[in-house]
Amino acid sequence: MDKNIYGFVPLVHAYSGFGEGSVDNDPASLAYGRLRGVRDLLGELTAIKTVLNTLIHKYAHKSLDLIYDPAIGTPTGDIGKDYSREMNAFNKIGLPTGATLTVAQDQLPDEQLFRHYFDIEAEIDQEDPLGRIGTAIGTSGRQQLDAKESALRRYDSIVESAAHAFEVAFGNSLRIMENLPKMRPEILKKADIGGMYVVSLELKADDPIDNDRKASLGASLYEKGQIDLHTNLTKYQGYDDAEADDIEDNLLAERVLSSEAVIAILGKQVIEEAGMSDQLAALEEEVRLAEAAPKTASRPSEVQTKRGREELDNLNQRGIRQRPG
Repeated sequence: MDKNIYGFVPLVHAYSGFGEGSVDNDPASLAYGRLRGVRDLLGELTAIKTVLNTLIHKYAHKSLDLIYDPAIGTPTGDIGKDYSREMNAFNKIGLPTGATLTVAQDQLPDEQLFRHYFDIEAEIDQEDPLGRIGTAIGTSGRQQLDAKESALRRYDSIVESAAHAFEVAFGNSLRIMENLPKMRPEILKKADIGGMYVVSLELKADDPIDNDRKASLGASLYEKGQIDLHTNLTKYQGYDDAEADDIEDNLLAERVLSSEAVIAILGKQVIEEAGMSDQLAALEEEVRLAEAAPKTASRPSEVQTKRGREELDNLNQRGIRQRPG
């Protein structure tokens, strides 16, 4: 027997993700097939579909009944064989006196059978929500998004199971490369691995609804002063540290450039470059003199009572009386 050169058993147990862990860690509870929960439903759905197809076919292609009295006479030839059911067919039939050719009784499926079929189909759709892709669910776009979110969550365990299997397999490959130098790339050194075989893989896609709620929460907390801008950008808005630093630098530059002092400095520099320094100096002098001029205060009203203020308002609203000519 050859020695195991890997130093361990390089096997990875991967499960579908539909099972659940048990208290005694029985692998059988994890080895859960994709169709186990709906196998009986699929069989029942197929059987009912077969019955529906048969009944609908019989309804579309009705059988004929020839009713006659043998004592009076019998039909000539083999009517059952010679009678044509093709489109636009012309049949010439010799029937005895009193004989009639009638259509058999209809056997269209009842409404209850169709309803039962649709109920089974809906129950299977709950097990496999993606089977309803392209089907309108609900009466609004929000209901459609909520239904889609609920359907995708059905597959979270499958994605997590696939990610875990990859993590274990990749960790085993690192362990093999550490034990077998010839299988290790030149750019990777043994010290780089250093006995660290734990790998983390995130396969779950971002949820747009959860992201929107998270971003709104971060904006609200930042507006209330409960978190700083960097935390809001990195923890709630989805930016990394480098992107957050760039945004903060841009916001700071905008605040500086939008301040009155900086605007005044830049405006004065532009005017000087345009050769309008004398006009600027004259304008500044006019503003200075206007601000320095004494301001006359208005005489306070001598009317102190409410009735007096009302009479004063009435006088102010009247027009100027013209002198008699």
